[in-house]
Amino acid sequence: MARRNTKKDRKKRDRLFREQNGVCYWCHMPMTRMARTAPGAVVPHYTLTLDHVPSRVIAKMNGVKSKLVAACLACNLRRAQEEHAQIELVRAHLEKPQG
Repeated sequence: MARRNTKKDRKKRDRLFREQNGVCYWCHMPMTRMARTAPGAVVPHYTLTLDHVPSRVIAKMNGVKSKLVAACLACNLRRAQEEHAQIELVRAHLEKPQG
């Protein structure tokens, strides 16, 4: 997964942060905006990120469009892990030999 931090993305994050009153879309805990960090730096779990609802993978599979929300890093990572596990289960089921 490539990380992007374009000026356009920063504007979206700032707009969503304001619209959601600085709280995470999922856990409703306060988030913080961080200045740029060095590659490999530890980032607090309450840091503002952009999240797709539904995720881009699920949206593409179902032919729907996803929307962006502001989510804390912890919730964004948790959702990504849960989705990855679900996709692996489906893939294993589809690759299971018939008979």
